[in-house]
Amino acid sequence: KEAIADYEHTKKEYLICGNGAADLIFSLSRALNPKKALLPAPTFAEYEQALVSVGCEISRYYLKEENDFCIQKDYPDVLKREKPDIIFLCNPNNPTGITIPQDLLEEILETCAMQGIFMVVDECFLDFVKDPEKHTLKEKEAELNMMMKMLLKGKLEKYPGLFILKAFTKRYAIPGVRLGYGFCSDRKVLDRMEAVTQPWNVSTMAQQAGMAALKESEYVEAGRQIIFRESAWMKEKMRQVGLTVYPSEANYIFFYGPEDLFERCVAKGILIRDCSNYLG
Repeated sequence: KEAIADYEHTKKEYLICGNGAADLIFSLSRALNPKKALLPAPTFAEYEQALVSVGCEISRYYLKEENDFCIQKDYPDVLKREKPDIIFLCNPNNPTGITIPQDLLEEILETCAMQGIFMVVDECFLDFVKDPEKHTLKEKEAELNMMMKMLLKGKLEKYPGLFILKAFTKRYAIPGVRLGYGFCSDRKVLDRMEAVTQPWNVSTMAQQAGMAALKESEYVEAGRQIIFRESAWMKEKMRQVGLTVYPSEANYIFFYGPEDLFERCVAKGILIRDCSNYLG
């Protein structure tokens, strides 16, 4: 926790670690036991899986193709109308790779605070966006130093109903190690999460791997640059062969192609993610 807090420029007291991000999604759902949730569609399937496991009713906010699957400015109004207990937003979204404009994200956060809605923001893929500091709801390093001098409170302190989710999996390419973490200034929420999860959910090996990985700043930046360069090349080539490519900003490309493309790619030794089982 101390190593992560140092890396993320936040307080150790705001941190909780889990057996991957999915572990935290499930323990948060059990800890809060919400009755109604609002989820974008399409988005990461585990949010719904975790919420349904505690009997939560799910409402949908459908992302439309004509808007490049972006969340629109009407989202705060939908929140006021639907009145969910909790929302999950993936930023950038999985599987679309689209980020939420920062001003809209701030407005959603303010709306949730006023309406008493718990807001979960999944930033697991944010490391692969070109300017992640422009999209995060976590304190930015420069802001944090200024706030310390001016004794101002950061977003996590100002909004105890905000939970930010992150993971080592994507940044360091270690999915099997299972190491995720989250931030929240409401210590009661974190205590309830720890009370409902299994003991020793983060292995000693995962902890050691995590502490070693946090020192690998050169690797992370080199990986980011490869992604930026290769994804730009890949998108261009995909468009040239007639595929519809959406403006994904993450380390994956969201596109529309022939229904049999998965099978044709497998024959060439290439695995793609078929998104047809995503709602919306």
